[in-house]
Amino acid sequence: MSKKNSPEVEITEFEKMELFVAKYYKSIIIGAVAIVVAVGIGVIVVDQMKKSDMSSMYAVSEANTVDALKKVIVSERGSKAVVAAQLKLAKLYLDKKEYDKVKQVYSDILNSDAINCTKSRVKLNLIALEETQGDVDGALAKYKALGEDLSLSEEVRAEANYETARLLISKNKTDEAKEILAQLAAKRTAWSSEADLMLKRL
Repeated sequence: MSKKNSPEVEITEFEKMELFVAKYYKSIIIGAVAIVVAVGIGVIVVDQMKKSDMSSMYAVSEANTVDALKKVIVSERGSKAVVAAQLKLAKLYLDKKEYDKVKQVYSDILNSDAINCTKSRVKLNLIALEETQGDVDGALAKYKALGEDLSLSEEVRAEANYETARLLISKNKTDEAKEILAQLAAKRTAWSSEADLMLKRL
């Protein structure tokens, strides 16, 4: 598998920032209030909805066990922080090789209102999980399907096509793989250089 030996749960840079802010949100709010007092502006620093979100993200950042994360997912239902908790939970299950539980968590994310880039990452991880479990033909078919799905971003399709080429090479279908890699190398995506390097190795 490219760049990894098993599917990994990824939290976006935006979500990482939210987790950081959530962990220290009390200090941030205290500082903000001090500034408000200093300039004499009588306004609410953080509206109730944002305060609720920060509280939820703080709960996620503090939960590091399966039981703790399950509780957060239930208690914070309806908050965008739930997806971050689900991703952390899937990672814990993945570390334990409890693949059926990983799949269930991923399925829950796909059926949620999570943002599209998160859902795309989950789809790719699910296919990688199938390959990890030995279903190479199934993984190949699904990578191909994602690579042809125009509703997905170009970067996601590029990664899926790269993985398709990689699996085709493993099945000695080099000519078909070369065609895909050549198309990828000609485009400006994060996978262009990877495709070019693989072409040179063939």
